[in-house]
Amino acid sequence: MMRPPWMFGFLRFAQIAKNPLKKAINYGSYLLVEFLHWQRYRQLLNHFRTETLKLPPLPYLGRRFRQKTPANVSRIPVLYGFSSHVIPRPRDWPAWVYVTGFWFIDQASEYEPPLELEDFLGRKQLPLCFGFGSMTMPNPEYLTHYIVEALKKTRQGGIILSGWGDVGRTVNVKDSLRVFVIKEVPHDWLFPQVPAVVHHGGASTTAAVLRAGTPSVTVPFFADQPVWGEKLTRLGVSPQPIPYHKVSEETLAAAIEVVLGDEVMRSKAQELGEKIRGEDGVANAVEAFHRHLGLIG
Repeated sequence: MMRPPWMFGFLRFAQIAKNPLKKAINYGSYLLVEFLHWQRYRQLLNHFRTETLKLPPLPYLGRRFRQKTPANVSRIPVLYGFSSHVIPRPRDWPAWVYVTGFWFIDQASEYEPPLELEDFLGRKQLPLCFGFGSMTMPNPEYLTHYIVEALKKTRQGGIILSGWGDVGRTVNVKDSLRVFVIKEVPHDWLFPQVPAVVHHGGASTTAAVLRAGTPSVTVPFFADQPVWGEKLTRLGVSPQPIPYHKVSEETLAAAIEVVLGDEVMRSKAQELGEKIRGEDGVANAVEAFHRHLGLIG
């Protein structure tokens, strides 16, 4: 079960190649990621194979589950937890690879927000949300400063989800009139209530933003985050991503002005959110799993 598409042979998730060299590099990147992923789990899986299943270990290069030729493929079902409305299922994937829709844990109905947060959200001008999930950084006070100054430039308020990186810890009393800092809030409760979300572009946060139908700004750090950011831009629901190393009060302020002022972008985000809310990725994944266990026809 995966969120980012790693399936061998899939050439459409990363930047679409515009020349043969880039296409070859993109193709090779999937081979490299597959190899590195296998090396990470090789000893653990081989121990399970030899000690529990009494099977021979797989070789250093791994067993190719994802070859194009069906005769050479072990038909192990693969479940991808993203929406085909965001990334259409590639035509070259075999039948046992499923795009189920996003997998969500619904927390909004059981969440009891602090009164201070409700009061902050109750202001006439709705605040933006800033959250960077599990991202850590050596100097979170710099990012905090950029956020506060960008909000001042755009005359907006903001809710900072401090997360693992402890962003927002240096907000002073004066700025607290404009900025509310809280460790975490369920995304499905908060995101539908704000006009825009500024986030790191992680797969789960991206999914939550899309389901909420809220336009966003991505500040990708590494891994698949830049690609999710570019994907949101291509869908028309986000301005161009701001790489973390290029974040400043100016770049943030400019992106905030775009995401708040573009009604077409907001309309596209709402339309896409409605489609995603119409999916049940968890139920689709369970159904596919049961089908391969022979529990359903």
